[in-house]
Amino acid sequence: DTNQPFMSSDLSTVTGWSDNTGYFTLGDPVTVFPYAGYRDDCGPASLCNVGTRVAIWTAYASSSTGAKAYHLNVRAGSTHARGETAKARGGFIRCCAEE
Repeated sequence: DTNQPFMSSDLSTVTGWSDNTGYFTLGDPVTVFPYAGYRDDCGPASLCNVGTRVAIWTAYASSSTGAKAYHLNVRAGSTHARGETAKARGGFIRCCAEE
């Protein structure tokens, strides 16, 4: 849902936002999201940018091509970036609860 706080274009405006060493927090109650990196072309069997960046998949496929999908690209020291990337990139999946 693009109206949810996690989909905001500027996470610093969302309740609970805090950029910390190795992780960021968001929401009320606060949820911790580690800068866990992502799988890409940084080397075989390794993760890129662990501790400074995380790529988290959304539920939205890109309309431009079937080979891409939207992800949240959060970097330490920035507030947020939503973009599209190849589905082959190894991002993380955020769990959510239905109410």
